[in-house]
Amino acid sequence: MRKYLAQTRKLAKDAQSYGGSTGGRKSLDSQGRGMVTLSARSAEAAERGKVFAESGRGALGARQSVWEVKKDLYPDLGT
Repeated sequence: MRKYLAQTRKLAKDAQSYGGSTGGRKSLDSQGRGMVTLSARSAEAAERGKVFAESGRGALGARQSVWEVKKDLYPDLGT
């Protein structure tokens, strides 16, 4: 019985220090690339956002195009 309890405690301790739901200290990525990956994703998202922000303005913007289509589909829209 003692051996079983000792093994259970060891497995529980290992699971907690591994980084599970308890917020352990060890990382799944031993080389520390996680932050690099997150930074790259953030930079890509910002770049995509710039493109949509620039192309979404003016007479050729996406909102303007949608409005033009809706005006043709629904003649009494906005009156």
